[in-house]
Amino acid sequence: MTGPASHRRPELDIARAIGILCVLYGHALEMAFLGRAQELGFAFAQWRFLYSFHMPLFFLVSGMLFRERRTRDAIASALFLLLLAAAVHALGWLGTWGLGDPGATLDSLLFPLLNGYGFYTSVVWFLVALSFVQFAHHAMARSGPAGRAAVAALLAASFVAAQTTGTYRFQMGALLPGAVFYAIGHWLTRSDHAGPSARLRPFVIPAAIAATLLLAPLNNGCLLDPAARCGIPALNGGFAVWMAFGAIGFAPAFLVTALLGSLGVLWSAQALAQRGGGVATALSALGARTLDLLIVNGFVLQFVQPHLKRVIADGAPAWVGVAWALGLTVAQILLLPLLGRATAPLIALARGIAETTAGGRRAPSASHS
Repeated sequence: MTGPASHRRPELDIARAIGILCVLYGHALEMAFLGRAQELGFAFAQWRFLYSFHMPLFFLVSGMLFRERRTRDAIASALFLLLLAAAVHALGWLGTWGLGDPGATLDSLLFPLLNGYGFYTSVVWFLVALSFVQFAHHAMARSGPAGRAAVAALLAASFVAAQTTGTYRFQMGALLPGAVFYAIGHWLTRSDHAGPSARLRPFVIPAAIAATLLLAPLNNGCLLDPAARCGIPALNGGFAVWMAFGAIGFAPAFLVTALLGSLGVLWSAQALAQRGGGVATALSALGARTLDLLIVNGFVLQFVQPHLKRVIADGAPAWVGVAWALGLTVAQILLLPLLGRATAPLIALARGIAETTAGGRRAPSASHS
């Protein structure tokens, strides 16, 4: 997620850095509770908080970097994301096949490529969703009222279909929520949103984060019914927003927590960028490598985390899982300079093919599309 546009907006690089830290840590926390019969505890509470806003944050930041361009360039950008998702998935499949896993069949390789879900490296679901969201926003920006209404109707129909049938095909359940936050991000840029004043930030930012923390547990999981309880079986009947599976829970609660959490991070990033210093510089550099980190994390989830999970015994104290999650998060960041040498050619190849296929100029990256 690099590019000249992001370098002109250091606050957005910092926001992406905070977002990817939430992703890495959130994924690592899953070792402590996901697939275990024990009570959901402190690790899950942190995970639920992070998941209530961290993916909407990425859609919002991407929308803030949207700019109108030729349709062929928009196609190249969307195609780049799809090709990169396919390539990362294929490498994940190849690694699994090389390890002798009998589940690594031709069908398991092709099914995700044809259906847009079920990837070996699960994190690439976001690249698929973002490709459709950003192209839908491009289509709306280039259309009149009737065209915008048609695109909005398609997004709404895909969301309804996902909610009523339970399908994950082409990330249909995430497209409408993602498009809403992408549009909010674009609106923030068009309106020159500068966030709260320096005098109010010490009060507004903690208030936004605290409200997200307090409200996230109140999302009962039911789309339109605030009184019922709609848990997720994989979470022992508990609920947390899980956009990769189209699970946003009670729609008003999702919108409030996702917006408050995203704005809290964005305003924090703006404050850090204006203040400058070593922390801002480090986060800005990290934010420029979020696409590399996402790919690395996909392979860590597939090949490393299942083995580490076995080290954490069922019923272990909460701090054990949290400590392992923190360690794994830090390790991925420290190893990025080394592992990034492998991801960079993959990203460049996907971008080159997309540019050539679409006949457009350099396909902008996910972070500034």
